[in-house]
This record gives sequence, structure tokens and C-alpha cells, in this order.
Amino acid sequence: PPHAPPLLFIAPYRSDAAASPFVRAFRERVPADSLVLDPLTPEESRQFALQLLGDNVRDPAVVASIIAEESGGSPFFISELVRAFTMAGPTILGRDATILEVLQVRLRSLHPPALGLLQMISVHGRPILRAPLHRALSGGEAGGSVAPVRFLPRRKTWLTRLP
Repeated sequence: PPHAPPLLFIAPYRSDAAASPFVRAFRERVPADSLVLDPLTPEESRQFALQLLGDNVRDPAVVASIIAEESGGSPFFISELVRAFTMAGPTILGRDATILEVLQVRLRSLHPPALGLLQMISVHGRPILRAPLHRALSGGEAGGSVAPVRFLPRRKTWLTRLP
């Protein structure tokens, strides 16, 4: 295009983050267009899950319905749940498996560094500065373990080991 911007920057964020100081400041300083992506409908979710499942699980229609119900219409969650159900194998559907059990199969398949990072971020619940996170995961401040961490309400985010 003749007047194309020199950079296309896509900055996705959840609707509940729109009021955050960072998003507000960014939106005030940078001219931007917004594109709101609503969750998929239950039927769209089921169809998407069914398409991703293919014939990789026994009774894909049942699994697609479970995934559609649990995903909240998020394409990302749908694809992750499809992957989790596929990894869990046919025995998981031979009984009343919970979504938690299916996801635990997926979590157990992660390599230790990825699992450690996921644990650290999920316990922390907020953005984490890269340096403290790296030290915690590489054996620095947290002694090499992926110990539970807590947020200290300061200007910067620090990771500390819980007693």
C-alpha cells in the first residue's frame, strides 16, 4: 500500500486487561486500530474441536462436545484440550475422566524447563521480570527448584521462596 506503516505491531491482550496502566498508556501514545475477537459459540467450538481431533480419539463427537463445553470458546484452549485428549489415549475415555486428569497427562509430557516455567508463572499470577525469573529457574535465588513463589507488592516484581 502507498502509505503503509513501516511496522505492523500486533499486541493482543485479554479484555480484562484493557484497564491496566500499561495498556491504557500504550493506547494513548500509539495510534491503533482495535479488533475484538469474541469467543467461539458452543457449536463453532464443537466443530473446530471435531476438525482438530480427526480420528485420533475414540468417539470424537463426544470428545469434541466435552472440549467445546470446557474451552469457553477459546480457540487456544480448544487446541490445547485436543492435544491433551489425543495424548491421553483411548483409555482415558473408558471411564469418567475429568478435564483435570486429561490436562495432567499433557503437563507430565512437558520437558522439565517448560514445566518449571509454567509452574513459576502460574503461581506468580502476574508478569515477572526476566532476570529474577531466570535466576529462579536456573538455580540462583530459588536454589534451583521450582519452589512456590509469591508476589511482593512493590514497584518491581521479585520472586521469593516461601517457607
